[in-house]
Amino acid sequence: MPRKWIALAFILIACPLFARTRPSSSPAELRVDGGTVTGTVTSVHDNQIRIAGGAVKIDATQAKIIVGRGREGTIADVKPGMQLFAAVRTPNPNPDAIVQATTITVTDPADVTLSGQVQMVDAPNRSFMLLSAVIRVDDNTSFGGYKREGGTSFADIQTNVFVHVQADHAGGRLVAREVLIVAPAPPRVGHARGTVQSIGADQWTIQTGKETLTVVINAQTRIAGSPKVGDTVEVLYNIDSSNRNVAVSIIKFDPTPAPMVRHFQGRVKTIGATEWVVTVNGTDHRFLVNDGTKITPSNIAVNDPVDVLALVRDDGTMTAVAIVRLRL
Repeated sequence: MPRKWIALAFILIACPLFARTRPSSSPAELRVDGGTVTGTVTSVHDNQIRIAGGAVKIDATQAKIIVGRGREGTIADVKPGMQLFAAVRTPNPNPDAIVQATTITVTDPADVTLSGQVQMVDAPNRSFMLLSAVIRVDDNTSFGGYKREGGTSFADIQTNVFVHVQADHAGGRLVAREVLIVAPAPPRVGHARGTVQSIGADQWTIQTGKETLTVVINAQTRIAGSPKVGDTVEVLYNIDSSNRNVAVSIIKFDPTPAPMVRHFQGRVKTIGATEWVVTVNGTDHRFLVNDGTKITPSNIAVNDPVDVLALVRDDGTMTAVAIVRLRL
């Protein structure tokens, strides 16, 4: 027999043997034999769950039941009105057949879902206002959202924070079931020039025209020029969630030509170790930065909108005293 025919015969014999001895991972064995069911629970009878008025019947006898956000439950936890998702086996071709579920997940929809910016926070009463509705939290309220060290809590609910809330109406009031903090409130920045009226350990008052500005002083506040009562100062401050004016910098204003204090608002173009470039109304301005420059927050990035308070010298060079990211 020619050599090529011998080789062909060997292949024909070996293929069936290989098919009988290879590991059991055929397409038929990997195919998921079943489907899924999603809907609103109409009724529950023993271990049978009915959907769509009973048009679909699910046998939960051998199913693993998950309730809410991952708690393992039983058929007793499944109630009419709940939203159900079930993985099921393919039933026999019988219109009266009951599908066998392998896994069932049920959630009880909240009475109301609200999304928006927090308008007001009442910390003593553990409540806040969202879309003009007062929402309370209790020990059963869960919190989630943007990651931070220590986890998210009621303390993160602040004015102007964007939240997504699921709440139930109980006892004549809305009680939050879940609060998802979508984004923290960006800082609001203010700037003023005025005369120092008083200097305290934790706050200063500044007369700015017909108004009196009170600013909070803390360990991060930069004070330059040793200003005293009666001196004119430039103030850059953040407005926090409690609407307090927290001073970023207070600089004694010297009306002499050099140095001069100027105020700029624009977008960061470049960030260097000793110099930043900020574009203001289409024009690039270069600002020297040093260890005394207050940068808030510390993670300002290129293209962020910023407020810059700078000392301008006779030669035109500008040294940034404070750079603060503006609210978007």
